[in-house]
Amino acid sequence: MYAILAMGFQGNLSMAQTYYTAAKPYLALEHAEVIKKYLHIK
Repeated sequence: MYAILAMGFQGNLSMAQTYYTAAKPYLALEHAEVIKKYLHIK
């Protein structure tokens, strides 16, 4: 979760979204919601 957020905050939104898509099945629901909130990912 933190690595994906760091990518997004550094301006690598497409990379963050790619990693989020790959990691989504393994993330806790709360962590997925935090990522979606801060990086505006659907």
